Amino acid sequence: MNGHDADQGAARARVSLPPLSGLARVRLWISYQRYAGLLLAGPIAVAITTVMLAPWWLTALTSAGGLVPLRFGLEVAGRWPRKLRATRLAMARIARGRFAPSSVRAYCGDPCFRVVAAEILARAGYDGAQRRRLVAEFRRELRAADRQVVYFDYQNQPLEEPR
Repeated sequence: MNGHDADQGAARARVSLPPLSGLARVRLWISYQRYAGLLLAGPIAVAITTVMLAPWWLTALTSAGGLVPLRFGLEVAGRWPRKLRATRLAMARIARGRFAPSSVRAYCGDPCFRVVAAEILARAGYDGAQRRRLVAEFRRELRAADRQVVYFDYQNQPLEEPR
């Protein structure tokens, strides 16, 4: 590790994240985890319903089919610490007057993190229409960037210039 890396590590350690009250954490948890809740509750509700009303083989099929959304729901729920940290880092930038709306662009590509982007923009003072417009704009930009293809042709080397 060189001196620059050590300086960056020290700078990161000095960032003091603003505190969140218990009520604010609960509100953010509910807001940020709603997709995880739907992904987890849906297959469980279907499985319970089929256990009560359907033959055993249909219960087995629906339960097996529900494993994929359950796994994804657990993955989405596991993103909570990253979502909370992103929000608190943005709150620190807002408090220091160093927040730029473009800093949430990276969050707009993932539906689960768009909620985080909207929350951060709300904390920065943007109204609902502005938040929706910015998130939609950043989402379009990211989608356009994902569609770009870079092709490297290693087979056909350029011709050498005659001497």
